[in-house]
Amino acid sequence: FKSNIELKNCNIINFTTGVYASLGHYFNITNCTFNNNTNYQIHLARSQNCSIENNTFIDGSSYQLYLQGTTMGSSGNYVYNNIFNRTVVPTADKPSVYALGESDNILIDNNVFDNVEALRFVDADNITISNIEILNVPTISSYSIYALTSSNIILHNSTMAYGDQYALFDISSNIQVVENQLINTTGIVPLRFK
Repeated sequence: FKSNIELKNCNIINFTTGVYASLGHYFNITNCTFNNNTNYQIHLARSQNCSIENNTFIDGSSYQLYLQGTTMGSSGNYVYNNIFNRTVVPTADKPSVYALGESDNILIDNNVFDNVEALRFVDADNITISNIEILNVPTISSYSIYALTSSNIILHNSTMAYGDQYALFDISSNIQVVENQLINTTGIVPLRFK
């Protein structure tokens, strides 16, 4: 295990992966800029209690933040006050924030701009999404939030604009959608549960 690592005030530009941590605990990544790292801007695999705060993510053709839990689990990660911005359309099927097999993660006060898909959760539990602003590419079929086989999701006090469907909860349960603003510009269905 790697623990108590701090990365602060760094510019990480044009690498394959900006930051990769496996089995990391208590990583703090603060006030950094990640620009056009092609595979992942940040990839945390099986990491717990990590803090991603006040960072800027620009472009990149794959995931900007990938939280990977899988068999050993990953939990308690805190993503706060970041800007995820893409000026080019990413490779298909690559959301800005992707959480796989995660639990007890919190995303608060983040801004996500110009994405085909902003947030994706697969096999994730106990996720809180609060005070998020998501502005997707208006001309592309997209979801602001996509949750598959996930549970205990709270979506609170957030703004979502553009996209055909703002949130798709597929085979997911215990979902609370409270005090959000959904702005219809091209969308057909604001919330979809299937």
